[in-house]
Amino acid sequence: MFQRMTISAPVQPCGVWNDLTRLWTLKHGSPLPDGTTGWFCDIGKGRTLYIRDGTEIDGASVPRIAWVFVGHPLSRRLLPSALCHDLLYITEALPRNECDAIFYYHLRRRATIAHASACWSGVRVGGGIPWLLHKEADIAAAREQCWITTSNGLTLAFPGR
Repeated sequence: MFQRMTISAPVQPCGVWNDLTRLWTLKHGSPLPDGTTGWFCDIGKGRTLYIRDGTEIDGASVPRIAWVFVGHPLSRRLLPSALCHDLLYITEALPRNECDAIFYYHLRRRATIAHASACWSGVRVGGGIPWLLHKEADIAAAREQCWITTSNGLTLAFPGR
């Protein structure tokens, strides 16, 4: 079902929630290689995803009724995985199934198999329509907020659709 990956557990990102926009904004991150600040996570296969401070996400897109089972979308258990997954999705940096597998493996570092599997199932079922509805302007804007490097220091160009 899943390809084996070695992914280190990401450090908890810091940020603020805006009740008006219903978005979480990454803030107070660590220094990044380009001189900005933000957050980074291992996404397997010797790749690292770097995300700049100021990036906004809606947290894990979990229907309110499911919060009982998987937790609040901005919980410490879900947020690091959701941040990584949201940016991989909106940039279309990797194929959708690989983005979802990375989400699963990040969750497995913080949650039970049942919890990670439930969240993974949710993104597999509910993520297809948002993926298909991405707008070129949103993809381009998201690509300004993050990038991927390989273990040998190469920055990967984002593939087109």
